[in-house]
Amino acid sequence: MAKTPPFYPPYQTPMYNNIGYVLLSMVAEAITGKPFMKLIEETVIKPLNLNYTFIMPPDDALGIIPGDRWETLWARDFETESA
Repeated sequence: MAKTPPFYPPYQTPMYNNIGYVLLSMVAEAITGKPFMKLIEETVIKPLNLNYTFIMPPDDALGIIPGDRWETLWARDFETESA
């Protein structure tokens, strides 16, 4: 793995990332033995009747997309974050 320098010097500016949530999803998978998407669907989406909440990008017909679907991230693949 190639090492790259940080984007900013340490303690100079805040920088956001989701690595904590990615690690949490991996821990949840290891504990439950279920894929994270199935776990979220079973424990959050279905019990709360979140009928228009999606883990993967839904069909374009389910929303009004202001602008290009790729520019607005409607169709973005979030890779590990959603797997």
